[in-house]
Amino acid sequence: MKAKITFLLMIAMSIWSVAWAQTEIQGTVRGSDGDDLIGASVLIKGTTNGTITDESGKYRLQVSDASNAILLVSYVGYKSLEIPVNGRSAIDVELPLDAEQLEEIVVVGYGASEKKDLTGSIGKISAKDFNGTNVNSAEQIMQGKVAGLNIATPGGQPGQGTRIRIRGGSSFGASNEPLYVIDGVQVGLGGESGTGNDFGKFATSPIDYLNPADIESITVLKDASASAIYGARAANGVIIITTKKGKAGSMRVDYDGNIQLGSPIGKYDVMDADEYEEALNHYGLPTDNVGNENTDWQDEILRNTVSQSHSLSLSGGTETTTYRASVLYKDQEGAMLGTGMDQLVSRLNLTQSAINNRLTLGMNIMYSNTQYDNRPTQDAMRYALLMNPSVGVKDENGDWNTQLISFNTVNPVRLLQEVQDETTKSNFIGNFTAQFDVSDHLFVNVDYGATRYNTIRQTYYPSTIGETDDLGGQGGDNIAQGGNNIFNIRATYKNTFAERHNLSVMIGHEYQKNHGQGTNFVLQGYSSDLTGFYDIGGASSLVSKNGYYNENKLASFLGRINYSFDNKYILTVNMRADGTDKVAEDYRWGLFPSFSVGWNLINESFLQGQSLFSDLKLRAGYGTIGNQDIPSYRNVYTYSPNGWNTLMGNGNRVGGIQPTREISEDLKWETTTTTNVGLDFGILDDKITGSIDLYSKTTEDLLMERGTIAPAISNTVMDNIGEISNKGIELSLNAAAVQGSDFNLNLGLVFASNKNEVVALDNEDSFIPYGPFRAPGYSLVNGMVVMPGEALTSFWGYDFVEVRNGVEYFRNAEGIEVSSGDLTDADKIITGQAAAKFTYGLTLSGNYKRFDFSMLFRGSQGNDVFNITNLINSQPSMTLGDGGQNALSGTMGEGEELTSALRQVSNRYIEDGSFFRMDNLTLGYTLNTESLPWLTRARVYAQAQNVFLISGYSGPDPEVFAIDPSFASGIQSQSYDYNIYPKSRTITLGAQISF
Repeated sequence: MKAKITFLLMIAMSIWSVAWAQTEIQGTVRGSDGDDLIGASVLIKGTTNGTITDESGKYRLQVSDASNAILLVSYVGYKSLEIPVNGRSAIDVELPLDAEQLEEIVVVGYGASEKKDLTGSIGKISAKDFNGTNVNSAEQIMQGKVAGLNIATPGGQPGQGTRIRIRGGSSFGASNEPLYVIDGVQVGLGGESGTGNDFGKFATSPIDYLNPADIESITVLKDASASAIYGARAANGVIIITTKKGKAGSMRVDYDGNIQLGSPIGKYDVMDADEYEEALNHYGLPTDNVGNENTDWQDEILRNTVSQSHSLSLSGGTETTTYRASVLYKDQEGAMLGTGMDQLVSRLNLTQSAINNRLTLGMNIMYSNTQYDNRPTQDAMRYALLMNPSVGVKDENGDWNTQLISFNTVNPVRLLQEVQDETTKSNFIGNFTAQFDVSDHLFVNVDYGATRYNTIRQTYYPSTIGETDDLGGQGGDNIAQGGNNIFNIRATYKNTFAERHNLSVMIGHEYQKNHGQGTNFVLQGYSSDLTGFYDIGGASSLVSKNGYYNENKLASFLGRINYSFDNKYILTVNMRADGTDKVAEDYRWGLFPSFSVGWNLINESFLQGQSLFSDLKLRAGYGTIGNQDIPSYRNVYTYSPNGWNTLMGNGNRVGGIQPTREISEDLKWETTTTTNVGLDFGILDDKITGSIDLYSKTTEDLLMERGTIAPAISNTVMDNIGEISNKGIELSLNAAAVQGSDFNLNLGLVFASNKNEVVALDNEDSFIPYGPFRAPGYSLVNGMVVMPGEALTSFWGYDFVEVRNGVEYFRNAEGIEVSSGDLTDADKIITGQAAAKFTYGLTLSGNYKRFDFSMLFRGSQGNDVFNITNLINSQPSMTLGDGGQNALSGTMGEGEELTSALRQVSNRYIEDGSFFRMDNLTLGYTLNTESLPWLTRARVYAQAQNVFLISGYSGPDPEVFAIDPSFASGIQSQSYDYNIYPKSRTITLGAQISF
């Protein structure tokens, strides 16, 4: 009996072990062209058990029934294969090329297109172009990689906003920023504003809540023929960001984490303690405030930083359902004391197929929460440059050392440590899509997208700080919130006739509603500094209060026709009608057409048989786009309370209202017309690829606030007043310089040159000054001008000759040398240009066996910088002679005396801002994980950011611009160097691991 039981148990155990036996299959997936395919899908047919290949094309997969299992192997651009396992443990796969899918797919407006069929001017960045490097933002991904795309950051503060221009600025009073489209959702700039007080402003990037590890590709639409399908919001170009989606197979886990060590670079050259005492003696000033210290106040307010970033994603799915979820945590310390950013970003992308794959549903949602420690950084830098270098931060009693600076007794270290300035911002983006394939040729898409933002900024100056020591503390709160809703429905018909005629027709309707609201107030006289801005009830006086609400709508009808004949001749026609409530009623609807043609020369018989060109396509396009991106309600009368009015007769007082804004009955769309001619080429079997574009862009009926003629309700009115022209050339070049089994080297070059000109102003003024730089003594002085025949970014001032006997001399309009007292605005000239004559970027990347490397270089030539810091901080009367404040080194050599008049804004302080810099250097190593079946990929890397800078500019960094949310739309001062937050050189150590 015992023997029988033992025998039965052995049989049962054998059956059990066979049923649950797992066989590991491994191998390599290659294309028929011999390339290892990275990210190819390997799936057990009929199950969710699957994986994707690593960077060497290798895969590992556990199979429970190796005898009957079938591998389903697929990769974009190649034909899928079904391979019976038949009990094997090693299966190498070679996928044949699929001629119909081989062409690179590029995301364009409301769809995608094969690269060979593109006729507009488009730049694309794929994940492979940046996956090997650590980037803190989407802007860093794009920098130096797309011709004609210029990205500038005002300083090195974490999260600080950028200025992005595509083919130059083209508007006075409307926005010059491009439209961002994230997974089909159009994202605007709304909600970023200051506190409405004098504490300074802090603007953030409109896309700083994106996790760079989530980004699959970025497409930049540069000309009207490419971007006109987006209509009124695309006047300044379009940046389309597509995030990663899940792939069929078992769950994949990806982790990318790093630690960043930073140190501030570039300081203003000010006097040390010995130079300071020498200068006091030189000007005959008292030296009783000279101490025994030698304090570098810039060093005191700056610090080395430690930051960290961790990104984790989960992805996978079945043949009908795929998912990808991710989370990012980022903690960035700022180079200035007390500043930094703390961010949490989460994302979920889902795709579901149904009804025999005829219905595809998609959902992409993102939520972020970001906290900024802002602090009054510009004031702190200003005071650091002026503080007495011979005294320490604290005296012998441990109390703060102070100094009278412009009526304020301020210590910059104390300012950064005791002032509270915190911003909390949350963002939500949701997109829900449905596509139904009515037939093999007719498709219907319905999309709904929504964005929401909520920003709270709280600021408090304690009573101990010089700026508010007689106010009992001063605090401010600013709350801004809003978002948009977009509904879109489209129908697309695609078919091929007689094997040579390819036709695609799309028609659609879109409705968009934007809204925003906010409140802000400033209080004084707090009962205690301990509770700061939280104790609103403890304040004794209300300094100011404000509130607002705005809403605008945009309704659109759109259509597109794509036609190609014999893969040689291509035609694209876009038509969009937009209706806005931002312009006058008679002009609310605008019609914006575009068309472009392409000629695939490479497919012509006269180029067959040659071996030089592997691709050659000529493109030409023309189109018109509108711009209505101005504040709401500029086309209607608005009203506000005017206090108490006394009624005639009975003497009762009642509240009244009064109009607050003039309007133009003829306010209409700003329109931009673009002509583009381009050539795409591939040489030596695409070892060298690139494109050349020539363009001309003209913007008419420019939107801007102009002055009114008294008597009038307000001093300005929004109107259409002029014309701007941008003309340029762009070059993109990529080369596979070395291709081998162990060593590969790739080169990328982009070059762009743009000439901007104000063609005309339609009012009686011949020029419009702008760009006040808000420095002491110069708060009403403009440093830039809009003038016909000149660039929009023109500096404006006097023509400096020399300093004689302590007096500045200039050349007036008649060419006569005169002192500043004899000058008028008529003597001012164009002193320089903030816009570069040309910009360029160079990338090098490659690998040697398991080592990989990448480098990014950028440069700008012919741009000027207004060195306001030199203008202010080398004037002896405003520094040493004003309470013994410090000055820039070399002040004594400037020639002025303590009694000299206030300096004039002139070309004396306009400097060449050309530069060449190495932005990034990355070295990585991919570990051999073959002995660890649970580990798909492991890579470690080291990276240096802001490696070096070559420039003849006398300041810390020529790549600057002034940013102020009050000038966020339209004309904005540029290339102003005044107390800029310094950049940091960072060393990053990181790891990328996949399971």
